[in-house]
Amino acid sequence: MGLIMIFVMILVFMACTVGITLHIKNKNIFNKPSWGVRISLVFQLLLFTLFFTEVLASFPQVIADVLWWGAVLGGLIFGIRDFKNNSITSVLSILLSVSLAGLMFLMLLITSM
Repeated sequence: MGLIMIFVMILVFMACTVGITLHIKNKNIFNKPSWGVRISLVFQLLLFTLFFTEVLASFPQVIADVLWWGAVLGGLIFGIRDFKNNSITSVLSILLSVSLAGLMFLMLLITSM
């Protein structure tokens, strides 16, 4: 679990670095993000919290999978769609989606052994 947390922290650091770099080049970064990006970020952070507190393990497998992949796809779709409006939240949403997908693939590989 320690390696996963280090990986997540590296992804967050990279998202902040990319966001600051884009902020220096682009001044349209302070536009309000769309509601889709806001909701997907809250949903992704909620899933991360539920995963690391092991509350997600008590959910039925089908419901947990639907919630998980819904958060991944929603974050990717809204992050890519809203990238021109607010690049910091979009990059954060995309990186959280990629890290959630990576965690799911890691769980699938571990359970299939």
